[in-house]
Order: sequence, then structure tokens, then C-alpha cells
Amino acid sequence: MDPKIIIISLLIGYCFGMFLTADLVALKYTGHNASKIGTTGNPGMANIMANLGMKAGLIVLAGDLIKCAAAILISWLIFRAPDR
Repeated sequence: MDPKIIIISLLIGYCFGMFLTADLVALKYTGHNASKIGTTGNPGMANIMANLGMKAGLIVLAGDLIKCAAAILISWLIFRAPDR
């Protein structure tokens, strides 16, 4: 596989990963960043679920899964093989 394709795909995934779904959910529910919630400071789904409840944790999980799927879809759309 072409190294340029790998690097660009990794950059697309990195850009989606920079957006923290947990921060968005935490800001909506509490007005604070996810890293300020709980004792761990971990801005992830487990911390949000433990401190804000199951619904908030599942929203974070869904957002993270959508981010992953979007990065894969965009990379596929850019680099898919042309129809023959």
C-alpha cells in the first residue's frame, strides 16, 4: 500500500480523534470539561458514565463510534479503487 495513503488516513483519524465527545457531553450536562469531572480526570466514557450516569455514558460511546465510522468512511471515499 502507498505510504501516502496510510499517512493521510492516519491524519484523518487523528483529526476526528482530537474531538472529545466526552467534553461535549460533560459541557452540556454540567458546564465543565470532562477532565474536571470525577476524581480520575480521564475525559472518557467510563468517567462520564460513572459520574453523570448511563445515558450520558452511552451518548459518549455513540459519539465515539460515529467518529470512528466517519473517519473510515472518509478515508474509503477518498482512496477507494475506481470502478472498472
